[in-house]
Amino acid sequence: MRIYDVAIVGAGPAGIFASLELCDAGLDILLLDKGGEIDARTCPVQDKKGCCA
Repeated sequence: MRIYDVAIVGAGPAGIFASLELCDAGLDILLLDKGGEIDARTCPVQDKKGCCA
């Protein structure tokens, strides 16, 4: 079983930006959403390098 530092429920704007900040801080996150495929979404921070949720 994989262990995560943080689980975020909801991949709306707040969830995506929270996961981006936590990923940049080096945490291992799990982002859960009941909507469509998460990898079909675009990165909200196009000009930032590093993690993108």
